[in-house]
Amino acid sequence: MFLGIFTELLGPGGIQRVNIHACATLSSIANEKNKPYKFLSLNDSKGIHEINEENHFFQIQGFGRNKTAFVINCLKDISKIDFVYISHANMSPIGLLLKLFNTKIKYLVAIYGIDVWKKLSILKRFGMRSANGITSVCKYTADKAAIVQKLPNTNFFIIPSCLPDKIINLKEDKDLSLQKNSSQKILLTVGRMSSMEKYKGMDLVIKSLPIILKTIPNTYYYIVGEGDDMSRLKKLAVDMRVEEHVVFTGRVGNELNSFYDFCDIFVMPSRDEGLSLVYVEAMASGNPVIACNSGGTPEIVLEGETGFLIPYGDIKMLSDRLTILLTDKNLVAQMGSSGKKRVYENFTFKHFKEKLKKAMNSL
Repeated sequence: MFLGIFTELLGPGGIQRVNIHACATLSSIANEKNKPYKFLSLNDSKGIHEINEENHFFQIQGFGRNKTAFVINCLKDISKIDFVYISHANMSPIGLLLKLFNTKIKYLVAIYGIDVWKKLSILKRFGMRSANGITSVCKYTADKAAIVQKLPNTNFFIIPSCLPDKIINLKEDKDLSLQKNSSQKILLTVGRMSSMEKYKGMDLVIKSLPIILKTIPNTYYYIVGEGDDMSRLKKLAVDMRVEEHVVFTGRVGNELNSFYDFCDIFVMPSRDEGLSLVYVEAMASGNPVIACNSGGTPEIVLEGETGFLIPYGDIKMLSDRLTILLTDKNLVAQMGSSGKKRVYENFTFKHFKEKLKKAMNSL
C-alpha cells in the first residue's frame, strides 16, 4: 500500500500545488502496480474530498487540523504499507513512528525552501536522516538542508515544482481581457506583501522607478497580491513621488493569467526563494524575468537567456536592466521565447511525474 501524508492540498500556494501533483503521480503509479493507496491531509477540512488533477482521479481524507486523529489514521493498516510519501519536514517524525511498527516501510520526505533553511528540532532532523530519500524542489535547498540539518549521507532527488498542464495550455493564447495604451510599458510583480517577507523586492522596484521614468516616462508598475506590508509600500511610492505609476491590484484570483499577458516584464528581485513558481508562470506567458542571483532562482531564470539576474539590493543594476528591456522589443521577444521553451522542457507535470517515479523506483 502507498500512504501519502500531507499538510494541505486544497488551499492556494506552491506547497499545496506540489502536494496535488504528488497525489496525481502516486495514484497513477499505484494503479499501474495494482496497489491500494490512501492520502491523508492534516489541515484540509474533515471528510473525503474527490480531486481530478492532470486527468488523474483520487480521493483524500481531511482531518480539520485534528492531529491525534490524523496520526492514528497514519498507523492504520500499517502492516500493509510499503511506501510512504511525507509532504513536509515537520511531519518526518511520523516516518520514524511508522518504521518502528513496520521496519520494511520506505519513505520519502519533501522539502521546499525556508522550511529547512533553519535548524529543525532533533526529532525532525532524525526523521529526515532516517528517510530513504528526500525530494527537493531545487538543488539550492537540497544543498542548504544537507548542511543546516546535518544530512551528510542523505539521498536527495531534485524534483522541481511544475505548472498544471491546463495552465500551460492556456498560455498558448494571450488573454487580452486587460487593455493598455499602446505606448505604456508595464512591469509586474506577483507576491505577498508581508512584513515578514520584505525581501521580495517590491520596494527596490519602486525605488528604481524615478531613474527609469526619466528615460521611459510611460512606465507603470503593477503589484498583484495583498498583505500587511502594502501600506509601507504605498507610502514609499508617495515618498519617491511615483505613486501615479504604481498600481496595487490586491488579490486577482482567476484573472492572474491576464496580468501576466498584460505586462511587458516580470520583475521580482527577491533575496530568498527556493523555487518560486511565479517566475515559471511569467516565463510560460512569454515574459522576460528580472530576478536575483540568489537562492534557487538561477535554477529557473537563466542569465542573459530568459531574463537578467542581479545582486539583491543593487538598485542601479536593477534600473539599468529594466531600462534595457523596456527599450528593446527584440530582446524582450527573444527572452520571452526562450523562457517559454524552458518551461515546456523542464516545468511540466510530465517532468514532475517522471522524476518522482524515478525516485520511487530507485528505492
